[in-house]
Amino acid sequence: MKLSSAVDPFVRRIPRPSLLRTLAFLAAVLLAGAVFAQQELLVRVEGVEEGSIYFEPVTPKVVVPEGLSVEARINEKPYDGGEVADQGLHTFTVTVSDGKGRESSSTIRFFVLDPEEPGPTYTVDIVRYCVERLAGHPHVTATASSDERFVLGMSHGWPDDPEIPRHELYGFQLTDPVAEGAKLRVVLTGGNHPREQTGSWALHGALDFLVSDDPRAKDLRRWATFLVYPMVNPDGRYIVAGRSNPEMLAEKVSDHNRVWNTTGRFSTIDAFVKAIKTDTGGTTDYLLDFHSAGTTFFFADEDMMGSPFAHAMTALEPEVGPRRSDGHPGMIRRWAMSEEGLSAPFGYTPELAGKESAKRSMEIGRSLMLTFHDLITGTSALAAASDILHREGEPAFGEKYRERLPELKEGLERILAAGDAPVHRTLEAVYELYWAVNDYRVAVNLTQEASELMASAQKLAEQSKLSLAAWLREAIAEQIDGLTELLANPAADHDDVRAEIETLAGEVDRFRYAETAEAAISTVSTFLDEPSEGFRQLHQNGVRRRRDRLVELVETPGAKTEDIRQASEVLDESIATYWQVRSEGTSSPVCPVQIARVPAALELREQSDWKDGLLVNVEAGDGGLVLAASPTLSFDGDGGHVETAFHPGESSLGQQFTWEFWKRYRAFADNTGSSGNRDTDARFYTQLTGSEGGLRTAIGDSYWTSATLEETGKWYHIAIVFDNGEVRTYVDGDLRDTRSNVKFSGESSSPFTIGRGHSTGRWLNGYTREHRIWSIARSQTDIHRNRYRALDGTEEGLIAYWRLDEGEGDTVHDLTGKGNHGTITGATWQARAVPGYRISQPIALAEGMEVAKVVLSWETAGEDNNGGGSVTVLAGLSDAETALPDEWHAVANGKSLEFPKKGAKLSGSYLWIKQELSPRESESPVVVRSLTVKIE
Repeated sequence: MKLSSAVDPFVRRIPRPSLLRTLAFLAAVLLAGAVFAQQELLVRVEGVEEGSIYFEPVTPKVVVPEGLSVEARINEKPYDGGEVADQGLHTFTVTVSDGKGRESSSTIRFFVLDPEEPGPTYTVDIVRYCVERLAGHPHVTATASSDERFVLGMSHGWPDDPEIPRHELYGFQLTDPVAEGAKLRVVLTGGNHPREQTGSWALHGALDFLVSDDPRAKDLRRWATFLVYPMVNPDGRYIVAGRSNPEMLAEKVSDHNRVWNTTGRFSTIDAFVKAIKTDTGGTTDYLLDFHSAGTTFFFADEDMMGSPFAHAMTALEPEVGPRRSDGHPGMIRRWAMSEEGLSAPFGYTPELAGKESAKRSMEIGRSLMLTFHDLITGTSALAAASDILHREGEPAFGEKYRERLPELKEGLERILAAGDAPVHRTLEAVYELYWAVNDYRVAVNLTQEASELMASAQKLAEQSKLSLAAWLREAIAEQIDGLTELLANPAADHDDVRAEIETLAGEVDRFRYAETAEAAISTVSTFLDEPSEGFRQLHQNGVRRRRDRLVELVETPGAKTEDIRQASEVLDESIATYWQVRSEGTSSPVCPVQIARVPAALELREQSDWKDGLLVNVEAGDGGLVLAASPTLSFDGDGGHVETAFHPGESSLGQQFTWEFWKRYRAFADNTGSSGNRDTDARFYTQLTGSEGGLRTAIGDSYWTSATLEETGKWYHIAIVFDNGEVRTYVDGDLRDTRSNVKFSGESSSPFTIGRGHSTGRWLNGYTREHRIWSIARSQTDIHRNRYRALDGTEEGLIAYWRLDEGEGDTVHDLTGKGNHGTITGATWQARAVPGYRISQPIALAEGMEVAKVVLSWETAGEDNNGGGSVTVLAGLSDAETALPDEWHAVANGKSLEFPKKGAKLSGSYLWIKQELSPRESESPVVVRSLTVKIE
């Protein structure tokens, strides 16, 4: 069988087979004499070599002369002479005896990996073995914080179930000890997250290259010192679960890479922070922290996206580019780049795709190290400069930046030709040339961005049906003319052009907000003529009043963007409230309570036993105002779910879609609260992360914490929009997060499931309703305006819709008619309340009354803020009984109203009282027993 080893093995401490046999021979001489020793020399193992990596099955073969017997074992089991095909680190042990009680043993360890499949778990045993092998390399030595075995301390371990032993923490340095002068300092770390294996294989490949005989590796050992900490979370890797370890989980911390900026909290983090600061002297030039993700790339801060390292790496690996992420402040990358950490000017997080093979992962690790060689030799910088200097017909705006390149290029070439410059001086020249190249590229990109924006703005102005704000077309035309003139000016700089681009973009934004405003105005006309009465008519009047204000605003030339935006949002909120009242409220005719003199007191519960006024999801209960119960599906957090017939994938959703739903969580816990599918190719799920309300959005090839929910027991409306690679996450209609360059491809092999997401165990503990999936990217306006609106299933673009309000049975129905019904398992129907409110009849304060203060007080049932929920009382003023207040103000129980301005005239006004009831998890009902208004 032909053996292949695509990666040079580590130079290692453990002997090669020939040396092992020699040692066994020497032992035999002492014990058995020359004859046995001569026979021992003839025993050999063929087919495998110590420390090698094989990308196909191997067949170890023991060759032994007559007179000797041999016992071979593979991974502590008897070896039958067959192929070794399983991926992983294998231990082959050979014991030879002469039948007289004399024997000797030797061991060979080697890797077998599938070149096409993801690598096996990179265990703590593999780490230990590789560290032992590296210990014999002349260029690998202990650091200031580690001993001769490269051990810098011990992990915490865990005595409980599951019992986890303490593990050695490793740190070592890799450099040519003979080479003199200041060197580049690079910190390499791995193993932060237990389940991320490909990152560890990439670090393996990086180290494999650095200790090889490749001339470029020899150069790097002369020019740089690599400080390596290969497994910073061994306890977590030992159990290969989640992103943390037992010590942290005991403190309800779910991510090992979020606490590097803490001290005295977690023992392993403390040990590594102390060691790394000691070994580096508190500063470093670069840090790379190896991880795994949905695709292969490397995270970088916004300022690092165009860095020399990013350009050099992309030149070597065009498909492995930077992705912007400023990151959590507790990440090791952020810690290393901070003054409290290592003051590193450059930090990156290589992310290797979870489906990447170990072979490819190691190749990328090698490329990351070659990137440093590229930087120090200026290869990519010189090539990029040469490419620019040979271009013709480039934009005038970029010419002044191109003029700097020849001098900088020649300066770097002189330094490299001399060959005696310190590495940092060489890098300084490389960086200067790279930043000049970047300046030119920015100029070209700004020109392209400006051209595309001008074309888009021109098309927008020409094709838009904008009528009320037609004056905006002229404003856009003027701005296009100004930007065109600036681009033709060679003396213009980045800031000048950027400022003009932003001004034009602002005009485009104003134009689009005006379009949105006119669309809202048009939408309102579809229901303003609906027959209505009582409090519902008040809401209809409110919508009309806000529409008229918006019409007046957009018709005014020069109206500010922010004013248009805010007025549109007020109208959208008014529309959303109208839909809620229309679908879920019951209202009485408006009959103001007349107050002609002071002092006066009014008991609002006497208004027809609470039934008078507007009731939305509340009702008159026994002895007070209570939340109305409605059929709700309850999920227990332990297996309850609804499996539907819908499969979210590229064929069913395309490259534009929206998923929206309401959810209420009983508790926040890591990897829970899920809904969606179980695939990694076409990710389509959400779940919680941590115990602080982090909401993780997982779409396509990416997943991240996109929002933080404030409290348990509260209903949240959540919408996720995918729009040709951009993902926007909304909570209660507000945009919380935007991600770009997300790829959504592939077909889901698992169905869309409500209450269970990516894997078993990620169950929803709480309630959910109104799951809607659209084949269109819905706008924020649509989401905000229609979150309370009940659909009938025939709406354009709606491809799956489950109200989850059946109230009985084990089936939930897809109301689109497309047959994507769901089957309930474990979840149960309960009569549960959603938030509601009551607006009491207005109190008419007669004209001419002198009102000094107004005090509201109320009583609720039970103790501890009602036991079963919360009550909020709000008040507002209007000038007529036909209009609700424009603003509502929270009121303190038993305190005078604070919202009217001091000395304001209340007489002739209408005072409105709103009682909001919110459920909590207790079974106790939310009850308002009384509400009294005192006017003095």
